[in-house]
Amino acid sequence: MPTTFLREKSLPLFVLMATVLVGCNQGDPLPNGYAVFFASGSEAALVKPATKGGECIAGPHVAELGNSGKYIFGRIEPKKGIPPHPDHAPGFFVIDSDTDKVTTGLDRDKWLTELKAVGVDSPQLHPPEYKWPKKY
Repeated sequence: MPTTFLREKSLPLFVLMATVLVGCNQGDPLPNGYAVFFASGSEAALVKPATKGGECIAGPHVAELGNSGKYIFGRIEPKKGIPPHPDHAPGFFVIDSDTDKVTTGLDRDKWLTELKAVGVDSPQLHPPEYKWPKKY
């Protein structure tokens, strides 16, 4: 009888701990020194502090991003009343973190085609808050 009681009480605790651990997972870190920079609650950009002095590489309105191997990819969302960065067109983007080559302004189909060409078949996008490292 005590074993059943212990199992019944342990299961909710196990489920709670598993939920916390999964929720805290930040995924793979961004490669080659790239980081997410949060200028405000609505402005997230990709920066490369080590070699670019913290220069904005993509953004400032990165809505979603992900990475696979040396590639960082995502979507820049235009904001009403705020002009986009002249070098970072709204739409989808791909960064080769080895060469720092940035391609922005892609529509979804061109983005998927470009990623597939470099071996990323199923890109997974997440809010910038889920990626690391972070800079504030």
